[in-house]
Amino acid sequence: MFPLLNLNTRLRARLIVIYKRFGIDLLGFNGDSEWRPPLPVRIIIDMNGVVANVELTTDHTDWPEPEETVRLLKMMQQSTTRLGE
Repeated sequence: MFPLLNLNTRLRARLIVIYKRFGIDLLGFNGDSEWRPPLPVRIIIDMNGVVANVELTTDHTDWPEPEETVRLLKMMQQSTTRLGE
């Protein structure tokens, strides 16, 4: 799924049953035979290619908040602006 980060998680059997009941086809979506949900991750990389922030969880229901991403980007922008002055 994320070969560079070596992240891999599979759904438990009871969740697979629930996914199937709702018509969620992870096998077709992933294009393989593994029941892997998407992993919520936020990786912010600055203009120099440096990783400035990483948020990752294996709980596929806990996604990073967009407002927090915007806040972090604004903080980075302000820091960059101050450094350039």
